[in-house]
Amino acid sequence: MPVASAGPIAPVKYAYLHHDSGYVNEAPPIQNQWYTVFDDVDVRVIRAQMRQGNGAAAAKDVEWRYTIDGLVYGISFSLPNGAYWDLWRDRGSSPFGLTASATATEALNAAIRVDLRGQSVKAEVRLVGVPGANQTLQAWGVYETLEVT
Repeated sequence: MPVASAGPIAPVKYAYLHHDSGYVNEAPPIQNQWYTVFDDVDVRVIRAQMRQGNGAAAAKDVEWRYTIDGLVYGISFSLPNGAYWDLWRDRGSSPFGLTASATATEALNAAIRVDLRGQSVKAEVRLVGVPGANQTLQAWGVYETLEVT
């Protein structure tokens, strides 16, 4: 015979909670040191962008990596002085599973690329090239976390 419950079970709602951008703003950055942009749980990445600048107006080698549920995705590339580059996970193959581009068209299309979600997500950036005079390294990561209410 079925047993009656004390009452209806309250529904559980899941919603993404928007966070302010995680960011790195190092001046000067230490060569080959990883800087954490953000490190959180139940994450959906909205947008990621980076920039470097130096007094010689030279391009510098940089790297960006995500650790998503223990898997590492990243990219290493030469970033022009003063340029803002967007980063996202691509469907195709690339050196470490990510793609970066400075073009406006690619930045707009980043929203339709492969979604970056995970139970744990860490975003990091580093300067690989030798720092120049007045060297800066900046990175932003806009993300949301899954909240249970």
